[in-house]
Amino acid sequence: MNSRTKQFWLPAAVSLAGSMGLLMVLQKILAPMQMPWKHAGVPVLPYLLWLVTLPLTGAAAGSLSSRFNGNRAWSITAVLFPSILMTPIWLLILLFGAHHPVQWENFLFGVSFWIIVPGAALLAGAWRFVAIRNPRNGEA
Repeated sequence: MNSRTKQFWLPAAVSLAGSMGLLMVLQKILAPMQMPWKHAGVPVLPYLLWLVTLPLTGAAAGSLSSRFNGNRAWSITAVLFPSILMTPIWLLILLFGAHHPVQWENFLFGVSFWIIVPGAALLAGAWRFVAIRNPRNGEA
């Protein structure tokens, strides 16, 4: 593998698979149960559990990128890869998914809970690993 694959693509795949795979597992496990935490029919409990575990996924991706001497920008981009992928999806929803006037509150609510909050949780876990390192001795 070349260095770009080790420093960016492998940690990005870990971040994407860890975050989205965990959400899928939580939804499959908790869906058959009667969940008391519902708001307007939307199950809130799997989402909250997913948000609590996202820093672990971010730490795994940040650690992997740091282990292969990835620079700070590549490490942050690899950790935020799931949020980066969700951005064009929400833009497509905005542009082509609205057959009626856009409800900006709902759109901004969706963007915050699928892009901003997960991105912040992923970065919170990875922050220790993507800190600026001294190029002489590799320490922060």
